[in-house]
Amino acid sequence: MLTVIGIGMDGDSTLTAEGLWEIEDADYLIGSERAVQRFADKKKTYVEWSAEKIERIIRSEQGNGAYLVSGDVGFYSGAKQMQERLGKENVRFVAGISTPVYMCAKLGIPWERVKLISLHGNDAPVAVHCAVNEYVFAITSGGDAVKDIARRLIEYELPDLHIWVGEDLGYPTEQITEGSLQEIAEYERGFSHLCSIVIYNSRPGTAYSFGIPDDRFIRREGIPMTKAEIRAVVMSKLCISGDTPCLDIGSGSGSVSVELAKRACTASVTAVDISEDAVRLTMENSRRFHCDNIKAVCMDAFEYIEKNSCPDHVFIGGSGRPGKLAELIHEKNPKAMIVATAVTPQTISQLCLPGTEITTVSVTRTKFVNGYHLPIPMSPVHIAVIHPEG
Repeated sequence: MLTVIGIGMDGDSTLTAEGLWEIEDADYLIGSERAVQRFADKKKTYVEWSAEKIERIIRSEQGNGAYLVSGDVGFYSGAKQMQERLGKENVRFVAGISTPVYMCAKLGIPWERVKLISLHGNDAPVAVHCAVNEYVFAITSGGDAVKDIARRLIEYELPDLHIWVGEDLGYPTEQITEGSLQEIAEYERGFSHLCSIVIYNSRPGTAYSFGIPDDRFIRREGIPMTKAEIRAVVMSKLCISGDTPCLDIGSGSGSVSVELAKRACTASVTAVDISEDAVRLTMENSRRFHCDNIKAVCMDAFEYIEKNSCPDHVFIGGSGRPGKLAELIHEKNPKAMIVATAVTPQTISQLCLPGTEITTVSVTRTKFVNGYHLPIPMSPVHIAVIHPEG
């Protein structure tokens, strides 16, 4: 039996009484040097954090072991991996005081209002979360990474946010620094490697809904854009969730990429277009809408699919051979849900594949002229949904 114990910030003053009892009852301890050093003179200890090596230790040892993790067992710790490796029946969890709970208490912020993310050792999106949440908490890699996060938020047009940086939380060297993004980006020294941040947005955006108005996007002559009403239908057909990686082929202005990125806010969206101007415009719009989870690639669609893995959700908005492209996508990933748009009969005929559902959408907008709302019909758009089983 393995007991995974959250030891709080320092494994001492923030260690719970239950955690201490479980440590005292264990036959041996495993964890980082920082986690186990306090008990090294009383218990057999292993300094290890690799799940594979920890499993080997447990299977070679007799008695009950305890794996000590910083903060709480349920917040970006190794607890889940150990449960997957050893089986749910062989692992127990003991809760600890997590870093976001501790830091929010220090700042007097109710953590029920805080979006929790991890930026530790990865390049995960942050701007897309800060745009729509009042508070965002993130664990980071510390050092200059905190300054890089501040610079990224400024780049993605969120310059007015406020940030607190917590270093060495729970230790005698604990320090919390606050300031504007610009002040943190230009801070005179590097931050500790034990570093977490809380970002405050006094005016978070509204909850996400499909069909961002066309006039909110940056436009360039000659670069197409999928209109708001069509985007709304496309998004409803794709059925993506918040952690769904997506691919936008023929991104044009990036309007669909932005819609995808706002919905799949904890995942990445790859926008592919053969035009360098379109790729640049896609990134301009990603910054305008604070979507730092969009990656734009200038490449032929067929070449991109052949060279890269294909996610489960794909939108084809621009391709001369959408039918052949859909077939290639399903060769790479048979589970992929594909939604494609077409205007001409010649293009939609290529998408009449087995298992394809086609909907034609006709949109009429009005224009106010001389006291009257005149209907202005737009070209009908065919929307093809190519199901995985097709």
